[in-house]
Amino acid sequence: MKSDTVLKLGLSALAAVVLLSGAACSSSGKSAAAKAGGQDIEKESYGLGYQFGRNIASQPVQLDVEAIIAGFRQAMAGKSPKYDEKEIQVAVETLKDKIKTAQEAKLREQSGKAEKDGAAFRAENGKKLGVVTLPSGLQYKIIKEGQGQLPGATARVSVHYRGTLVDGTEFDSSYSRGQPAQLGVGEVIPGWQEALKLMKTGSKWQIVVPPSLAYGDRPIGRIPPNSTLLFDVELLSIVDAIKPPAK
Repeated sequence: MKSDTVLKLGLSALAAVVLLSGAACSSSGKSAAAKAGGQDIEKESYGLGYQFGRNIASQPVQLDVEAIIAGFRQAMAGKSPKYDEKEIQVAVETLKDKIKTAQEAKLREQSGKAEKDGAAFRAENGKKLGVVTLPSGLQYKIIKEGQGQLPGATARVSVHYRGTLVDGTEFDSSYSRGQPAQLGVGEVIPGWQEALKLMKTGSKWQIVVPPSLAYGDRPIGRIPPNSTLLFDVELLSIVDAIKPPAK
């Protein structure tokens, strides 16, 4: 796993602290003017506080809510902090390290589980009637065989798809968005590239993509590291059969 990605994830709450403090302090002197302008100060302030709390609550470290509130109130009131600035700086840097360590541990745990569950799923799925396992590890089952052209490696295609984890969690779907996606065959994950080049236009396949042909050990949105991905894919049309440039 890349440590810079983990660090960015871990520091998201700390960024929220800075943004919240800056926004709140800059607006404190304008409350009367804003109220006079008819703005809903209570709702805006509550919303800011709620988003801040939600970001903090999502972090895998233990924090003292009352101490957070006390520090925030003192800063808003322009009072001297309970601890000197150097102590506060050291404490915040320590918190950053704790968040980073906790995030790395969480990702390792997620990765191990996803890898184990994915391997077990692929082993069972490979035994099912109609499932083909390719040398790369990609598995597919033809739900509907199309009669159209095969897309080349440089083609741009129109597809409908739904992607889930092995536990059924949906992480992406063009069906949910109500319109097909257009994408370049050479621009998607390796598992998709391999499958699309084997699919005749008009086909619908179910494919199972091992992590080595998906995102590997990178966490992507709702996808844990080392996840096996399941897709229902409909190849609707070839939008543009792009040819490679002449040499």
